[in-house]
Amino acid sequence: MNRSVFWTLSSICVALLIVASPSMAATPEKITGPWLWTIAETPQCGKDGTQTDWLAEGGTGTEADAAMGAGLDDWVELEIPAEGGDNVGVLAADNGAPIDHAVAYSYIKLNAPTAQGPVDMHVGSDDAIKVWMNGEVVWENPVNRGAGDFQEWFEVSLNKGDNHLLVAVYECGGGWSMFAGIDADYSAGGKDYKSTGEGMPPEPGDKIVDFLWTAIPTPDSCGKDATGKDWLAEASGGKVTEKGVSTSAPRKGNVIGTGKWTHGVIADTGGNNLNELLTEIGVAEEASDNIVSYGVTHVFAKATGDYHLFTGSDDAIKVWINGDVVQEVQKNRGAGDFQEHQKVKLNAGDNIMLVAVYECGGGWSQFVGFDQGLTYDAIAPVQAKDKLVTTWATIKNR
Repeated sequence: MNRSVFWTLSSICVALLIVASPSMAATPEKITGPWLWTIAETPQCGKDGTQTDWLAEGGTGTEADAAMGAGLDDWVELEIPAEGGDNVGVLAADNGAPIDHAVAYSYIKLNAPTAQGPVDMHVGSDDAIKVWMNGEVVWENPVNRGAGDFQEWFEVSLNKGDNHLLVAVYECGGGWSMFAGIDADYSAGGKDYKSTGEGMPPEPGDKIVDFLWTAIPTPDSCGKDATGKDWLAEASGGKVTEKGVSTSAPRKGNVIGTGKWTHGVIADTGGNNLNELLTEIGVAEEASDNIVSYGVTHVFAKATGDYHLFTGSDDAIKVWINGDVVQEVQKNRGAGDFQEHQKVKLNAGDNIMLVAVYECGGGWSQFVGFDQGLTYDAIAPVQAKDKLVTTWATIKNR
């Protein structure tokens, strides 16, 4: 039997940070609380702990009761920051709770002026997450990952009047974070939240994994502070630029500074997939810090039009399509999946996409893709041919 470990109430002032980013216009505001919190120790951790009622194990109630706002007299009221890859971990450490092999339960009551639904709810977590709305499990993702923002969304319904929201986030080790928001009109914790009016975003399709890569040190800055400099130009003495690469892609073996463009296929999961790949193919050293990766590929679209570009990164990310910056997220964060989306225009036929991910320390990851159902080919130019994109050798059909 595990005992449930409750936080000691302390005075913590957490500023409400509202992220209003054009990169994800339909994203709801994060619910910062104050939430009611408790933490329970778990012999299992992360994704392996989601099937156990740890409140019942500790003899301190049940998840079913907590999901309806019952049995919370000893829970602690705290606000949570809207940003950061360790926002739960910081609260836990500040309040004397365990920070590894644990689950954090957080409860908040929502009050809706009208019945609404289905509406979309966004969440992000490090590690696994489980969500109850009005006593019913509405989402569960048993995965070990990093998170500094929203990562997934699903539909919920709100009743007129009071609604009960319970979120459990299961931690293994390292960062520990939770983000939740609902695209609806309601109040919670003394704050009013408004619908964006834009509805559910499209489902993302497969992640694009096939790129030519290079990596360049950023000695005077890192992560979010490094996005304003053209590091390709810095490394090549101005001979190669981000604009140039994103309008006329390099080929495998082309030299850039002291390195060269190298082909590699990145894993579509994991909070350190960039570091693992670039180490394997010799583009970067293991556990590199203060560095930026560049990945270039071609996207072949069947028709000209607006599409949704999905991105996730550890840390900051910048994306060019056909020479134009279409996405820039200046955040130091963890990532194990998509975190935001942005409408972009693709031309019929060949489109060049350049992706830069700026690393400060810890995990280093990249996730890029488009709408589910979009027919496209992602092609890394691995053969030195001045041919159309469809003649190149490495083609991944979606």
